[in-house]
Amino acid sequence: MLRNLSKAWNTFNTYTITALDLGTGTGRIPLLLNGKSVQVVGLDISQAMLYQNQTQRAQISGDWTLIRGDMRQLPIISGWADITCAGWAFGHLQSWFSAEWRSQIGHALNEMQRVAGPGGSLVILETLYRILFRAGVGYPNPPTGLVTSAGMERCLVEEVVKLEGLF
Repeated sequence: MLRNLSKAWNTFNTYTITALDLGTGTGRIPLLLNGKSVQVVGLDISQAMLYQNQTQRAQISGDWTLIRGDMRQLPIISGWADITCAGWAFGHLQSWFSAEWRSQIGHALNEMQRVAGPGGSLVILETLYRILFRAGVGYPNPPTGLVTSAGMERCLVEEVVKLEGLF
């Protein structure tokens, strides 16, 4: 899986791209992109997770930027990012906001779209089981078309890759 993601990021290697990692946590995505032609900003609402990310970054002399913030109200200017990634972050909104998780995910999607530059890409990495099972849908079959059960009606799924057990 990491090789596939790395290959995808390398398609942009003719110039330095900007990547925003929402819910950066311990730094899985920045660690993957370190040393590539990518200016990475990792954002997380948790100071403790940013500290863990900072520790990982120091161990490899990484050079990405870390900021504390909420993915539902990003402190990033519109159109800044070539790639906006939310890796394993939407599931937290589902568990933190049980009554209104769909609208909270909607806010995060709106922000992802806002900060994406012209031709920018949105990447959502999520364990659908966590979101869909808690929503009462049960264990999902890999979706095609619209992911309506998870409250992401505006997201067209172009490719679903089963990654179980790789992280």
